[in-house]
Amino acid sequence: MPSQDVWLPLASLVVGFLIKLVSDRVQNGWNLERERIAREAIVREQRLARKIEIQRQALLDLQEAAASLVRATSVGSFHDITSHRETGHWAKNRWPEEANSGHLIAQNKVARALSVIRDSNIREQANQIKALSAKVAMARSEEDSERGMQSLAAASEGLYHAIANALRTIDDSETL
Repeated sequence: MPSQDVWLPLASLVVGFLIKLVSDRVQNGWNLERERIAREAIVREQRLARKIEIQRQALLDLQEAAASLVRATSVGSFHDITSHRETGHWAKNRWPEEANSGHLIAQNKVARALSVIRDSNIREQANQIKALSAKVAMARSEEDSERGMQSLAAASEGLYHAIANALRTIDDSETL
């Protein structure tokens, strides 16, 4: 029968091997869990960065579309007013093609940008600009048209400030 001198080292070797095997499995499980958590955090950060970029671009698109809408409305209003001053009566004539198509395109661009924007205040202000623009387009007198343009100018300035504040907030949140 083998002596105790052989069994004890052999048993120690087997027990040590089994302990190391269990320890490696536990350590590997912990490493896999840490890697999974790190990957999920990276994916969350990438999604957040993408959402921020989409909002930033939508705000910039809205600002450009609103400015185009105000310009097209202004051209159309100017056409109506000059026509009224030439003829002496207010008649809704067809706007020049540039103003007419520009107005329609800008209204659509504003609507598209609004579909993405999360800020309810900005959405409300942009919808107000769309409504004021339509009101100018349907004005029943020169005075109505001029009042509408003044309201539109004031509303657009408010929208531009709100967009600028939102963009600053986005930029500030990225630098933190």
